[in-house]
Amino acid sequence: MLVYGSRSELEGVNEIHTAVIYHRGVRKNIQGYVALEKGNGNLRLSQDKVLYSINVSRYVEATEQKEIKVKNLPPDKSLVLFPPKVEVTYRFPFDRSARSNPELEFYVDYEDCTASAGTRVIPKMEESDAVIYSYRLKPVTVEFIVRDEEE
Repeated sequence: MLVYGSRSELEGVNEIHTAVIYHRGVRKNIQGYVALEKGNGNLRLSQDKVLYSINVSRYVEATEQKEIKVKNLPPDKSLVLFPPKVEVTYRFPFDRSARSNPELEFYVDYEDCTASAGTRVIPKMEESDAVIYSYRLKPVTVEFIVRDEEE
């Protein structure tokens, strides 16, 4: 899709919105067209609608306790986390042949901690080959203390 307009108008464009779509009781994949909204100004769009797809699949929800690892920790520092574990509730695709839940790992980055204005940080999920639809942590943030290691 192309967006046309004056240079000043185009500099302010970060996204193009669509009309709101409502579907209820969706049980299988659906697709359709949705109208684009130009917004204010004299912008022109190369199309007035776009194709959308909604994939529907069954999923499993699991909850586990996970230890939080620390990345990029200098050898002369230690990082204490409170709590050292979080409860993770996550959703992943239902697979009749799978015999176990996906292996997930969570971490905090020392550099994120030192860049933080406070003493709390949000653990991140390690990259994985597992397909995860969503996850939530409890607690959402963990408290940290940076200590100098004694030689």
